[in-house]
Amino acid sequence: MLMMLQAGKCEQAVPVFTTALALRIKDVKVRSQLHNNKGVAYNMLGQHITAIAECYLAEAACPTVWQPYVARAAALTKLGLHSEALQVHFLCQIWH
Repeated sequence: MLMMLQAGKCEQAVPVFTTALALRIKDVKVRSQLHNNKGVAYNMLGQHITAIAECYLAEAACPTVWQPYVARAAALTKLGLHSEALQVHFLCQIWH
């Protein structure tokens, strides 16, 4: 799945992550990473609001995983919300 993102196949990756999430995996870190990767894919597709929503789901699944915060900051930056992006990035630096 991650290789799809690395190869730039984001449109194909989103349904794969959605299917994986439908399995209701109990491991919170894995669920968080799936939501994060789905958010990264949406961000790469230019769907920044949807990316932010996925990042929030990732953060809710496992608040100690840092990647969703970075991905959310990237999406906020793409939307021109630089102050909000800096706040998220700063929080991430404090926690990790």
